Amino acid sequence: AKRTTLQTFLEKQNLEDSKVNRLKWMFIHTMGTTSAFDDRKDELAILGKENSDEDVLASFVSSVSPTGDENFMFQYLQAAKLMVRIGNTLVVHGGVNNANIGTVPGDSDIRESVDDWARDLNAWKQSQLDDYVKQPTWEELPDPETGRGVRGGDGLMDYGVPGGNGGKTVVYSNYLNNGNAVDVQNETIEYLSKSGINRVIVGHQPHGDCPTVINNNSKVQILTADTSYSNMKAPDNRGAAVSEILIHEADQTIEVHGILKDEQMIAYNLACPTKEAKGDYFVGQKLQGDWWVKSKLAPPTEDDKQYLACKGEGYKLDTQLLSPEELKTKL
Repeated sequence: AKRTTLQTFLEKQNLEDSKVNRLKWMFIHTMGTTSAFDDRKDELAILGKENSDEDVLASFVSSVSPTGDENFMFQYLQAAKLMVRIGNTLVVHGGVNNANIGTVPGDSDIRESVDDWARDLNAWKQSQLDDYVKQPTWEELPDPETGRGVRGGDGLMDYGVPGGNGGKTVVYSNYLNNGNAVDVQNETIEYLSKSGINRVIVGHQPHGDCPTVINNNSKVQILTADTSYSNMKAPDNRGAAVSEILIHEADQTIEVHGILKDEQMIAYNLACPTKEAKGDYFVGQKLQGDWWVKSKLAPPTEDDKQYLACKGEGYKLDTQLLSPEELKTKL
């Protein structure tokens, strides 16, 4: 869908061009949340603070300011990493793919090991924050034609948007094509495997009301766990849906459990694809017709339909419940 520009938003709502109204436009039309502004207004009231529109604006600005009184978001950014390794599991926001493997903005080098890549990528992120501290406001105002300006941390902001860093970004990346899970690229599998990475956990792009698993090759499995659009009829777009992914470091198994939007429970375990069979075999397998086994019900239905299969297309996600015997005929 075509995005609503700031100018169109202001004209349709008959609003003046102010910082408050720009913030409202950003929330609604660039971040997909219609309630964030009012939620913060309510939060300030609960905390016993002034909560005018200007106060709400000031609270958001303060949260990311290096010198803000309550700059919790800036503190979070200081502590955060773009890439974290936990044993043989790699955690990034969006994904690892053929375009971004080994790359760090600012040079053309390809880091051959994941550990070197994580070190350099996280160091670059910190250098960007250091630049932001030095120059948090515009050094050069955005060009009217391109929308590009110059300020501290520009590179880090670019890294998280569509086409950022020429598409070589682990933040704006995913394992979906037109809303459906896809096979992991062979070059990516080999790159990760040679550094002992057998699993990647990501978020970024919403996909139903429980994690989507790609576990149909013998080397690297993927868990993509953004469930923020689980139930579009709920005020928070999530409703009852929630899932937890636990990494057991001792044996590198994964435990997933949670609740679907209809309050059905799910639970399963996954071993690394390189380990002897331990944990569920079916979750993450690709079925005929590009369906994927998404999760396992706990407990199963009375007719033993234990597994939730899905197939995405655009913003639509079709699902069906299948028994183990039915799955065997569809692999």
